[in-house]
Amino acid sequence: MTPQLRWGGLALGVTLAVFMVIAVVMHLFNPPQRIEDAVYEHLTGDIEVIDLDADPALRQAYEDSLHPPDAKRVAAEPPPKPRSVTPPREVRGFVQLEVTLDERGRVVDARVVGAMPPGRYEKQALADVRARSYPPIMVDGNAVPGKFAEVVNFQVAAEPPAAKL
Repeated sequence: MTPQLRWGGLALGVTLAVFMVIAVVMHLFNPPQRIEDAVYEHLTGDIEVIDLDADPALRQAYEDSLHPPDAKRVAAEPPPKPRSVTPPREVRGFVQLEVTLDERGRVVDARVVGAMPPGRYEKQALADVRARSYPPIMVDGNAVPGKFAEVVNFQVAAEPPAAKL
């Protein structure tokens, strides 16, 4: 074996060892994202960022939309429990909805914005939200129609394995 080939193999081995050490250190200091965080980042990644501090009127309008002065945006009744129709391996999920209310707080329209896992809970979430009623959205003491975001979480208890006799 020639010295050049021997040194080349040694350099390749050292390089691979250094890359493996770097990969382990990066994993320790930068752990993988939770699936919920990754989905949120994916769903909100292309949203335009507006500088609210540049315009005080815009900031006030935003704050008023988040916290209406006369009413809390709380469902009048608790949401129904999800039906246990999921296979045991998919027991958690959520659906993001855009809900449109009329001036009386009744749901006029609801549409799915995102879901995890996709195709699993959307129909149930739409049915649940459409059956709810909300306090009306108040602006300057007047009830007005409007839209807001709603996230419906699903947590289905996994069935324990059958006991062996």
